[in-house]
Amino acid sequence: LKQPLPPSAVSWVGAQPGCCAMRRITNASAKYALVPQSDPAMSGNNSDDDMRIKAEAVVQRIQEDNARLITRESELQQEIQSFNELWQSRRQPLDEELEAVRKRMEELAAQMSRAREMLNPPEMPEAPGPKFLEWVDGMVFHVVCNLIVALNLAAMIFGPNFPGYVKTLKVCDNIFLVWY
Repeated sequence: LKQPLPPSAVSWVGAQPGCCAMRRITNASAKYALVPQSDPAMSGNNSDDDMRIKAEAVVQRIQEDNARLITRESELQQEIQSFNELWQSRRQPLDEELEAVRKRMEELAAQMSRAREMLNPPEMPEAPGPKFLEWVDGMVFHVVCNLIVALNLAAMIFGPNFPGYVKTLKVCDNIFLVWY
């Protein structure tokens, strides 16, 4: 600013010790403008000492806050541990009862399956005939039989389309007949 301002247009803002004061300037063109009262670069060592003192105060305040938080954290951890111990002692009888109930349920399930086996007769009675032919009643034999039937059907359906394989198809027909 090149012209001095009238005293009514200037008010002081932030005038605290160790702080650079600001002047609030009011004029017709701008509602408010903040202008520093002094230049920190021109103030010399005094400003550096003030900055160091402020920084040390901030560090000390942060350390005090941190110490309070560490103390509070320790208190909370102790409360949580005592809470867990209290509820563990109350929970133990319930856990034991739950285990006993689950064990009893398993026993009842085993008894139920035995009772159902006694009520229902076996699905299929034992096959008549000699014991050495029991394999005929097995799954493998049924699969082989179904495979032979499928191959026989395929030979009957697709055989006429391949006249060069007439001899081979006649041999297959005889094998299928022997199987049946």
